[in-house]
Amino acid sequence: MSDDLAKDIRSLAIGVRAVVGGFTIMLSIFNIRAALLIRYFQQVFQDALPGKPLSSLTMLIIWARIPLIIIAIVLPIGALVILFTVRNHKTALILATVIMVAVFVQMNLTVSNLMAPMTDLFTGMSDQAAATK
Repeated sequence: MSDDLAKDIRSLAIGVRAVVGGFTIMLSIFNIRAALLIRYFQQVFQDALPGKPLSSLTMLIIWARIPLIIIAIVLPIGALVILFTVRNHKTALILATVIMVAVFVQMNLTVSNLMAPMTDLFTGMSDQAAATK
């Protein structure tokens, strides 16, 4: 392999690492924000849905608020450490992509399970508005 081709491949690999790192950071910002909002959703559920049971997954999200915040912060740090320290490009990209997927899954589970009870609340509000007409 010529030196120019090896340099081009290395530059491309570094660029791909930067893109994966950027996407991971971008997703992580939303994930950290979602994890930090859990306690506010818990208060809304207590005030707006008194006595109504929440789903098991929503209760798990509320119960595991602190671990979810820690995980949301540690995952992108782990991805960046991997991207900057692992010399093998393929290994670094695979590990960082797995972390990026984990960030997305955590964010999706957190947001969707916090929004599910809100849907019931909005449905109840629209039913009350329709009944008063």
